[in-house]
Amino acid sequence: MSEVSSLTEAIRDALTPRQQARQTRDAQVHAAFNLAKQRYGAPRITVDLYEAGFGWNRKTVADSLRRQGLKARATRRFFHNHPKPM
Repeated sequence: MSEVSSLTEAIRDALTPRQQARQTRDAQVHAAFNLAKQRYGAPRITVDLYEAGFGWNRKTVADSLRRQGLKARATRRFFHNHPKPM
């Protein structure tokens, strides 16, 4: 009886091909996001991934970013606070 239950658990716990592809995609998107210093959003990450050989569209990359809770940070602008004009 335990052989059947362990086999059933193994089948249940195995990832489907779609889940495996999603994990791979999420890992690639996360790596590209960190490589861009967390400043790129879905459109720019999509271009980077396309150049690296991955053919995912912007919506797919945006879903991956959203699912992982990743949001691009805006670059900080430098304001001159100087009494004399430069």
